[in-house]
Amino acid sequence: MVKLSALGLIAVVPLFVACGESPTQPSPAALHVASAMADHAWRTCASAAKYVVTDEAGLDAALQAAAPGDVIAIDGMIQITQPVMLVTQGVTLTCGAPGAGLTGHGPSDWGTLLYLGAPDVVVRGLNINAAYEDAIQGYPNPPYGVSPARAQVTDNQVACGPSNVDCVFFMNTTGIQVAHNQIECGLVCVYTWTVTDAVISDNYLAQPTPGYCGIWAQDTIDGTRIERNTLVSTSTLACNYPYGGAIRPNTGTGVVIADNVIRGTWLNGIATAKLSDSRIENNVVEDASWYGIFFSTFTRGVVLDPISRRVLVTGNKLTGRKAGIFAKWACDNVFVANLFGGAAPWAAVFDTTTGQNLFVGRGDVLDNGHFDCDGHGYVDPNLIIGRRIVMGATPDPVLSEVLPDVHGGTLH
Repeated sequence: MVKLSALGLIAVVPLFVACGESPTQPSPAALHVASAMADHAWRTCASAAKYVVTDEAGLDAALQAAAPGDVIAIDGMIQITQPVMLVTQGVTLTCGAPGAGLTGHGPSDWGTLLYLGAPDVVVRGLNINAAYEDAIQGYPNPPYGVSPARAQVTDNQVACGPSNVDCVFFMNTTGIQVAHNQIECGLVCVYTWTVTDAVISDNYLAQPTPGYCGIWAQDTIDGTRIERNTLVSTSTLACNYPYGGAIRPNTGTGVVIADNVIRGTWLNGIATAKLSDSRIENNVVEDASWYGIFFSTFTRGVVLDPISRRVLVTGNKLTGRKAGIFAKWACDNVFVANLFGGAAPWAAVFDTTTGQNLFVGRGDVLDNGHFDCDGHGYVDPNLIIGRRIVMGATPDPVLSEVLPDVHGGTLH
């Protein structure tokens, strides 16, 4: 073990991110970690580390000296005056004792507290206080850093201020893991942009400001898994962007959104767009201001194929004040065995830009589907099996109080 305190030089570049679907500015709010987060275990400190550091100079020196596979442990809270650059493959930055971590020194134009610019790096067990900048960013930024493929951000406690765009941000990489963290969000809690095979799981995310979304995965997110997260909003209206939600997966195939719990004043629970061959299952959305699950698209610029196709939506428990499910730009999807609660007038609503979807379940369904899904020249109707179907604004008679299932029995 080596203790370092000598000043090391490190290349620093201002790190800025210009994200698509830009959020509106939220109003200010307190930066304290929500008391509920204190019950979640988050400390996973190193029992042995090659370097133990206690100040910024020692940390800089350790980062420059570290070889692939080395562990750097922080003892105490280090106030930093420039971004921490983790740019050596396979290095782990962790805590030497519970509560250790990083904090900024005040307003800055850095963009981020901690930059990840190498494959297989690990950030684990830290207390990260980013009141004025993003907490963690990872993306290729030559000559300072390369793709942080397979980076792991786990077991950290992160607090971000209301002026942050993204609390944890990854772009143009693959295989990253963000898991078992407690995060008090800025505008977006976790944002991935053109990141494939990401795993975002088992996090507790608190949104105290009327900002943007909880988990935002955008533009080529193939293979992404968003699972077992708890997202809680305590603001007046979180994610105040019409296409946004607590979870916003946008443009990908083979995506899984499963076993998440969404509570509080999110505009929508899960707001998805342009997914294919994916699953949304076993999620709980409690009292979304609009919809429990919202299928839509984002229409900035030219959208070549805005349609969500072959998505299985099943086993979800949904409460939205307007509807449990709202679908637009959606074809060939299956909505089955979902439960709907609350006082919303509709279990599900299908927009005119939907067709060839299958809905099986209880509750009133508004079906305006009138879309040619495959370009063959005629409309592909939705198949709705529900307690009541309403086509357009004209109610149709109740189809059945006991619904047939695919085996000819009954659906209870």
